[in-house]
Amino acid sequence: MKRGTHIIFGVGATLSLFNPPADLVPLVLVPALIASVLPDLDLRFKHRSALHNLFAMSLLTVLFYKTISSSLLSSLVVESTIKVATLAFPFAYSTHLILDSFTKQGVALLWPLSQRRFGLSATRHDDPILNAILSLTGIMLLTLWLSKFL
Repeated sequence: MKRGTHIIFGVGATLSLFNPPADLVPLVLVPALIASVLPDLDLRFKHRSALHNLFAMSLLTVLFYKTISSSLLSSLVVESTIKVATLAFPFAYSTHLILDSFTKQGVALLWPLSQRRFGLSATRHDDPILNAILSLTGIMLLTLWLSKFL
């Protein structure tokens, strides 16, 4: 999928699921933004292998948790809030993997243990119709979540 689709869908799904109050939005939004596009850093290497798998998601989630829990941020917020931010990270990351599984290339979810790719082989990553549908779904999720503040 396209980067914008990953961002809109990942952020919309994450904010809708976690439903943070206004003062905690950044602690869910920032991990969602980062994690929704992070897997595509492997574009220069083995695309949809090195970072498009459950091992990378787990490792990066632990790294994310260690980073925020040992930073200045940890002195400003309670531990339960850090845990919410940490849970938002793999959720948004998984939306990326799920969206890419719609493509013909699929994702190597079990890499490095297996090269087998999982996916629906439905379309290309740049298919305008699927990207539009998924982006609109993300916008609807964001709208639903935002409506609680109106």
